[in-house]
Amino acid sequence: MFDGYLRNPVNRMAEPVGSVLQKIGVSANALTTLGIASAIATAWAIATGRLLLGFFLLIATGLCDLLDGPVAKAAGTSSTQGAFYDSVADRFTDVALLGGIAWYLNDSRDSNIYFLAVAIMAVSLLISYQRAKAESLGLLGKGGIMERAERFIVLAAGLLIDFLLIPILWVLLVLVSVTALQRFFMVWQQAKNHDPDSGNSTAKSTTDSTPALSGAASPTSSWNSSYYLYKTGTWAIQHTPKPIVNGGAWLVAQLSYLIAIRKRKLLKSHLSRVLRHNRSDQFGELSKRKVATAARQGFVTYARYYTATAQLQALSPEEIDAGFSSDGWENIEQARSAHSVELNGSGNSDSDNSSEAKPRGVIIALPHLGNWEWAGFWLTQIPKIPVSVVVETPANQKLFAWMTQFRQKLDMHIIPLDAKAGSAASKALADGHILCLLCDRDIQGNGVEVDFFGEKTTLPAGPATLALRSGVALLPAAVYFRDNKQHAIAFPPIDTSRRKNSKFRVEVQSVTQDLAHKLEELIMKAPEQWHLMSPNWPSDVEFAKRKP
Repeated sequence: MFDGYLRNPVNRMAEPVGSVLQKIGVSANALTTLGIASAIATAWAIATGRLLLGFFLLIATGLCDLLDGPVAKAAGTSSTQGAFYDSVADRFTDVALLGGIAWYLNDSRDSNIYFLAVAIMAVSLLISYQRAKAESLGLLGKGGIMERAERFIVLAAGLLIDFLLIPILWVLLVLVSVTALQRFFMVWQQAKNHDPDSGNSTAKSTTDSTPALSGAASPTSSWNSSYYLYKTGTWAIQHTPKPIVNGGAWLVAQLSYLIAIRKRKLLKSHLSRVLRHNRSDQFGELSKRKVATAARQGFVTYARYYTATAQLQALSPEEIDAGFSSDGWENIEQARSAHSVELNGSGNSDSDNSSEAKPRGVIIALPHLGNWEWAGFWLTQIPKIPVSVVVETPANQKLFAWMTQFRQKLDMHIIPLDAKAGSAASKALADGHILCLLCDRDIQGNGVEVDFFGEKTTLPAGPATLALRSGVALLPAAVYFRDNKQHAIAFPPIDTSRRKNSKFRVEVQSVTQDLAHKLEELIMKAPEQWHLMSPNWPSDVEFAKRKP
């Protein structure tokens, strides 16, 4: 995570410091040696129960590790020998720190809890070995949710908040184990494609000109790593006790909030619009702290969304039902039963007297709030209503296929967002499906202009277009995290009756604007659960082009 999001910005900030240290005669090897000494001091402080002192010494150890590279670069002394020394020092530091924690736990408790630190040490060394072995074979060995920089940050949090040290170590053990699995599957897939004897080789030679041997990550290897990250992460979530999963999700969210600078700024920008628009806030000052608190909680909600979705497949229908509640369900029932009609594949309605009348399809328009997946699974498993979902097609087709299969196991029909999405959605409505559409973001960029939280932007025209053409109800709805359950709210249908002599595109714009106002109401009920982290207003598009 650190390498993917923050490595380059941090290196840019560290380079001037490295130049100053080099000019006053500090060498990279001297910094590495100082880091080893600092790690020994940190281990001693922790082992003797001086956790706060250990926290500050750990920061000093991390700074030495951070600055030795920039110093070597400034001096032009980067070498294989120096790289080897630095790598060995890193492994020694890891062992020393976790050894100090194990000593402290053994000395302060009457149990075998010190094995927790030993287990983390063992898995951490396995992660390092995986990278070293992969790179010795000319493969990419980086990646994973909990690399070395993240482990330092998590350990620092445990030392600073000593009463949370044990829970944090349990979470850390789970996350480093997931990281080890992620790296294994990522390297395994690369090795399969790289080995000429596997039958799947894409390499025609064993020279350094191939992406694998040159150390460059090809798009395919990057996509495969994402696929295995999701797959192993889902497996781990399903087989880990919920308290540990929840703690891990919270911790990952905090790290992501610190690391994903651009997404954090975008979410803050979105939430500042929402909080200013909220009538209950109009007489109060909108502070930066309030926006930051809501944005941080947005990252937590996003992490909860993934963990709750991963857990769904392992739950029984009874457990799904027990974890769900709703307000406004009668609005959906009335919309489906008020006019049971026969719809043909083009979306046109036939007579109400059709001998094959069936419950009418309904469009549910949702924002990126809470966990909408749970509501979709509840619909298919409890009232047994067919559900179709239009989803954005990512570039990673392998990951998309796996996620589609995941949803289809719970009887959800997936419609890729492509040129055929409109006709497929009309067919789903004709078959009496509930059609779920996330519509607080104009993904394709061809929507209609609306006022959304006091600023002009575009929202997708699909919901209004389908509702006007087919005559089905369009209901705004959202799903929220409420305590330990998912709670859905469904508003009454938006007025989509056709107006005489009105142009169709004008009606589409009018219905979409009405929908935008309803989405505002839903989002303002829990702005901290709105986890939309992509550009959504014209000003955001320009903002996203800037370097973080």
